Amino acid sequence: MDSDHTVHYQEDWATEPDMRERVVSEGFTRLLSVIEASEGLPEVQFNFVTKTRGLDYVEEVRAAAGQSETNDEQRR
Repeated sequence: MDSDHTVHYQEDWATEPDMRERVVSEGFTRLLSVIEASEGLPEVQFNFVTKTRGLDYVEEVRAAAGQSETNDEQRR
């Protein structure tokens, strides 16, 4: 933790599919709970080779995963 009470947390993934799997995991859901409970406005970023994204990336991946899970359940 920095002197200004900032927490820096970093994860590195080999591939984007690995990152997408992490973003929809239960462990990441718990991490999001901690982020949402922070005092200030949280800054979250995902650095790709060509661009940087924020929580919009989490929303996109989790929404797509939800659609995929719904489709899997309908096939059963």
